Amino acid sequence: MLRHLFRRDRRVFKPQRPALGERVTTALASARPRNRSQALATRRDWRVWIALPAVGVAAVAVLVFIFVRDSGGSRLSSTRRAPASTVPPTASTVPAPTTAPLGTVPPVVSKVPTSDPVVFFTIDDGLVRDPKVVDFLKQHKIPVTMFLIPEPAREGEAYFKQIQALGGTIQDHTQNHRDLAKLGPGAQQREVCGPLDDYATRFGQRPWMFRPPNGDYDSTTKGAVRVCGLRELVLWTGSTNDGRLDLQHPGPLQPGDIILMHFRTDLRRNLEVALNAAHAAGLTPGRLDHYLPSS
Repeated sequence: MLRHLFRRDRRVFKPQRPALGERVTTALASARPRNRSQALATRRDWRVWIALPAVGVAAVAVLVFIFVRDSGGSRLSSTRRAPASTVPPTASTVPAPTTAPLGTVPPVVSKVPTSDPVVFFTIDDGLVRDPKVVDFLKQHKIPVTMFLIPEPAREGEAYFKQIQALGGTIQDHTQNHRDLAKLGPGAQQREVCGPLDDYATRFGQRPWMFRPPNGDYDSTTKGAVRVCGLRELVLWTGSTNDGRLDLQHPGPLQPGDIILMHFRTDLRRNLEVALNAAHAAGLTPGRLDHYLPSS
């Protein structure tokens, strides 16, 4: 009897293990959010964590595409040649030929090879036209060779004709007084030939001597001088400035020396200094056009 009761009590107090289905239901219930807001938050969290890697992959892909496109474009642009111009050159951009005939390169003269007791006075540019210069030349019967620039030659036409009447000649000193050695063939020829027709009409004789500005010239200049019909490229052996005579050789003036002067405010004084130096050496001013004739 007692044993029977004991067994029944054990059955009463023995804990019973839930069935498998109940355990699964309980686990799922405990894993679910307690309310709707918590459920939404949970749903957003997993979506964010899934979206972040996708956004990163997309950004990397965009950067790679941009880099490949730009680098490819740079290579193409660096290797692609610009299309050739189809616009024909104008007449002003085509240099004129300056090839002189064979055997006719003009001589460069800085001193006339003569034993005659003469020197030669040459005057450049024509910017300042002092009437006292004309009076001095007339008083001492000094013939001069003038290498003029066209604009002053036109402005002072009457002035230079007075000097021309005293035995002077008017020669070529370029159109714009540019440094010829820095110019191309066409530009040099235009500079050299430019004044010739105008001087022939204005002063009655076409120049045949040429002096390059500052004495600068090259082989192209010689070709331009010959093509333009000039015979001599004239430099100098002495020059005057502010009442001072500077020679390129030692000692006094020598027969055949060519003296460079300029139409400036000091010309009257420089003429007197050069004339005194010539007389001191037993020389007299001569006509350069008689020693370097036009034909």
